[in-house]
Amino acid sequence: MSVLAPPLARSTPRTAARLLVLWVVAVQVWWGFAFFPTPPGDDSWLAAAQAACFGSLPGGLPSASGWMMLVPAPLLMLVVLFVAFQAELRVTLPALRRERAWRALALVLACLGAVEMGFAAVRVDRAMRIASTSFSPTLTGALPADYPRTHDPVPAFKLVDQHGATFENAGLTGGPTVLTFVFAHCQTVCPALVRTLTTASRDLGGDARVVLVTLDPWRDTPATLAGAMAGWPLPAETRFLSGDPAAVSRLLDELQVARARDLQNGDVSHVPLVMLVDARGQVAYRFSNPPAEWIVEGVRRLRHGA
Repeated sequence: MSVLAPPLARSTPRTAARLLVLWVVAVQVWWGFAFFPTPPGDDSWLAAAQAACFGSLPGGLPSASGWMMLVPAPLLMLVVLFVAFQAELRVTLPALRRERAWRALALVLACLGAVEMGFAAVRVDRAMRIASTSFSPTLTGALPADYPRTHDPVPAFKLVDQHGATFENAGLTGGPTVLTFVFAHCQTVCPALVRTLTTASRDLGGDARVVLVTLDPWRDTPATLAGAMAGWPLPAETRFLSGDPAAVSRLLDELQVARARDLQNGDVSHVPLVMLVDARGQVAYRFSNPPAEWIVEGVRRLRHGA
């Protein structure tokens, strides 16, 4: 034992230094994983893993629990490391600064850290731009008495709702329907539109059904619709429709729903369009980003035969 003791004692400071480097590398890998660029609407395994591990706020920043994983947890590990090896690190760290290999390693780690800070800066900038943009309705006042009333029939279609049931254009007859167009991955226009619909539905008290048609049938497949609906505070009777992408796209084209899909990341740019369909299945009103009051008044006009 006396022969082995000196080498073991000499290796302890180096072991502590290696553990510290391992901590730095682990933190950089963790932060790099959290902030590696993924475009809005990305559905790759990396984007899904980031959302699962760190949560996701509009703009792509981690949620509160995600920041707990990124900051307090690594700091706690660092404190434990310094408490357990404080004597060894106090001896080793000054000596390592004089060694070329360790200085080179520190430089490499610093460069990697700078790259990751750039990744994080991109995410923060995107989040700030989204936060500073208001998608709330800009129209004010009551629905004008002379607002154009149309009589365009909704074209025939057959899609699937979040319960797996078939939904056809005949389902839009028999009473007023609030028809709008959203998609589950949307982080800008759609959340504001859903809030408007929620307010309008509460004021209507069941006087109109609410039907959503996805703008992204490639990712909003029938199997995923129920999960998307669970995150929206809409009435339980709301129907969210999807189906074959060609069938959904044909319906959107026939309804003249303007949109543009980014083929690289799947995100869809669109206006917050709301249609009110009368009891005969005809589009009576078309609104762009309307306030809830306009939707409520439009439905009431349809209820009274206007």
